[in-house]
Formats: sequence, structure tokens, C-alpha cells
Amino acid sequence: MSYSTNITPKTNIKIVCGCITFGAPGAEQARVHDLSDCRSILDIFASHGHTELDTARMYGMGSSEDYLRQLGYTTPSSSHSFLIATKCYPSARKPNTPAKDKYTFSAPDITRSIGNSLSILGTDSFDLFYVYSPDRETELEETLHAPRLFSVPSANTESHTTHTTRGAFPPQWKHALVTVIAKPGHGNPSLPSSYRPISLLCVASKIAESVIKTLLQWELERRGLLRDQYNTVPGISTTHAVVHLVHRGRDAVAEGKQVALISIDVGGAFNQIEHSALVKRLLDLNLPDIAHWIRLWLLLHPDRNLSQQIHLDDVSLILLQSPLQSISPRMKLLKIHRGLFIGTHSSPNSQPEAGSRFDRTHAQGQMYRARYWQQHYFDALDLIRPVAEKHGLGLPEVALRWTMYHSELNKKHGDAVIIGASSTKYIEQNLKDFEKGPLPEEVVRKVDEAWKIVEPNAPPYYH
Repeated sequence: MSYSTNITPKTNIKIVCGCITFGAPGAEQARVHDLSDCRSILDIFASHGHTELDTARMYGMGSSEDYLRQLGYTTPSSSHSFLIATKCYPSARKPNTPAKDKYTFSAPDITRSIGNSLSILGTDSFDLFYVYSPDRETELEETLHAPRLFSVPSANTESHTTHTTRGAFPPQWKHALVTVIAKPGHGNPSLPSSYRPISLLCVASKIAESVIKTLLQWELERRGLLRDQYNTVPGISTTHAVVHLVHRGRDAVAEGKQVALISIDVGGAFNQIEHSALVKRLLDLNLPDIAHWIRLWLLLHPDRNLSQQIHLDDVSLILLQSPLQSISPRMKLLKIHRGLFIGTHSSPNSQPEAGSRFDRTHAQGQMYRARYWQQHYFDALDLIRPVAEKHGLGLPEVALRWTMYHSELNKKHGDAVIIGASSTKYIEQNLKDFEKGPLPEEVVRKVDEAWKIVEPNAPPYYH
């Protein structure tokens, strides 16, 4: 089947089709085994204006990528407009993980993983490659030395040249993901000082940054100005700047000149700002994680505690959506919408469908049951169910519409929702639910209350 590539999606956030359910019979995670069924699911997905497909080397013991190749969706064609993303998982570090091929995140293994995916997908490129779940035995620097990660196509090179020449860059290049990493030896997870903030730019931004820095350094050298630029080259630090400043000042005084030194010290600026206004401004800028850190810092420092000026009830919704772990476990609760949120299970003693993500006979099921098949999650669902029924809503619809319209996901940051499907019925209904718009306020408030039930036991995002 061919379809128009000009269909405009009706959703607030981009939707990606997860192909984890596509694969050979008997393979872990695979539930859709007939190619015609896979094609029908993707035809429906495309008919709603969505084009991005997500797979992985380990999905279906390697057969998910192969199914997409057999469908003819991994190479450019006038009959489809699909974009492919695939992933490498450090399965060699996790012996119980069902995977046909074992990888670490060493440079040779990343190169091998990319090569294997390209071969199975039957293409010479794909649109996005993830390394997901950390390999803590391999330094990130080594991973990034994988040769295939830096074989940048000529089109990308031309794009960087064009943007650098014009001095204007796409908005997406200017956004950074700020996350936190626990500091070794800092045992109290409730203290902000136990973490180190890390700012991550997209690959295109990092390439542009490197190009601009190189061009700037060349220009400084050409004009003979590099010796006055501190912290740009090795051996010329801020300390050298201070020494240089003192020497120049002393020489000027010796020559009988008047010397004035203006020092701008912003070290204590934070303490001079009305904290409630600062938190509110950060929330206005859609930076709830940072607002949460500052609020927590204030609460832990009574001598600077102006928390009474912060109307906590007014901002609690956003703060609770972004707890200390930086990425909300609340999103995790809603992510399993066809498991917990399908509404057919009422307690940890319920028996899930065979082959589902909560099937205890599969490794995936054991993993998800340990995280989510807990009484507090069912208590939270019991809180949501009556008000959802009052408004004529099913629990799956509540989960999908909340994720689309009431979560912290933001289109301007390139955020997306990945959904999977085991039948045409499910994906059609899910996509229609996504398009229905925001939930009634009463339902949203009840979901917020449900979050408070699971928050104390929510698993951290960095599992």
C-alpha cells in the first residue's frame, strides 16, 4: 500500500512507532509475526501522518530489523516516507538479557553493532542510532571513538558549512538536555550537592561548536590576539589572566599612570534574588527540574529559607512531575498503558496476558513486574478509575491523552512519544485517543493525586 507523505499529524507531540513487537515466532518481545499484519499496523500509523519507526538490534532476537527490511521500509522509496532509528544495548554486560548478538559499548563493538544493523536492515544508512542503558565498564570517550559514529554524510557536512557561513542555526541545535549524575562517595541522595549537572547538546550542535571554536582560534591567531584570550588554549588559564592583570597594573603604577580596577563579582548574586520570583521564572521558562533543585536547596538551608514566599501549592503540580531523579517516574507509570492502564488488572495477583510485557515467564516480564507490578500502582489506578468512568473515559485513553497534553513533553524540544502495537485495533484506537485533545481538569487533578501515591516508591530513571 502506498500513501501520501503530506498528511499533517493532529497530535501535539510527535509520535514514533516502536517495532519491538515485530519479529519471528518464539522470539522474546515479538508478538506480531505475520508480515502482512506488520504492514497493516504501519499503514494505519502512516495514515495519521506519522513517519518515524524505532527498532533495535536486540528486538525479536534481531528479527525486528529484518522484518522492516522485508517490508521494504528501510530504504528510500516513493511508496513510503518512513525514517528508521535503531539501537545498541550492552547485552554482553547483562547475561540474562535475551539477545542474539552480544555487545559492549567499546569502540569495536559499537562499530560491529552499526555494521550488523546496516546489513540486516539492508541499507547503507539509518536516521538515528542510540546507545541505550549504560555500559559502566566502558568509558564514554572510548565509545565515541567508534569510527562509524563519525562517518558524517556529505549532506550533513554541507549543512554545517551553510549554517556556519550564514551565522544562523536551527533552533533544535540550541537546546541542551541537562541531567544529573551522582557523585561517587556522596551517600545522601536528597542533597543537590550529591550530584553533578551535565549539559548535553545534540550531535549537530557539538560538531558546530567544534567548527566555530576552531575557526575562532584560527582568527585569533591570525590577528595576534590569542595571547590575550584566557581559557581557550592549554597553558593559558584564568590564573594566568590574574597574574597578567596584576603585572600590567603594577607596571602602569610604576609609570605614574592612574589605575582603576572594576571587579564584577556574581558569586553571591543568587542570594540577592527573591527566591519565590526565581522559582516562578524558572517554571515560566519550562525548567521545572532546576526549580526543584533550588526549592530543595532552600528547604535544606534554613538560614536562607524563604520558602514561605514560594506558594508551594501553586507549583506543586510541576515540581512533582519532575522529582529528584530528573526524569519523572510518573511518565513510567503512564508508559505501560496497555499493561497497568488497560484496566483489566486490579492487584499484583492478577494474571497478565501471555506474551505481554508483564508475563512472568519472559525476562522482559520479570523486569517490568519488579518495577511496576506493585500494590501502590494498583492503588493509584483505583483512584483514577471512578473519575475516568464519570467522564466516559477508559484508562488507556487517560494515559495517552495525559502524556500528550499534560506531561512535560514539549514539541519545541523535539520530544516524542513511542508507542507499540500488537494489532491494528490497538494502534488505530491509540492514535485516535492521542488526537482527542486535553483531558477534563477533574481527571488531571486525580492523576496528580495518583502520582503522590506511587512517588515514594517510583523506580529511578537510571535503572
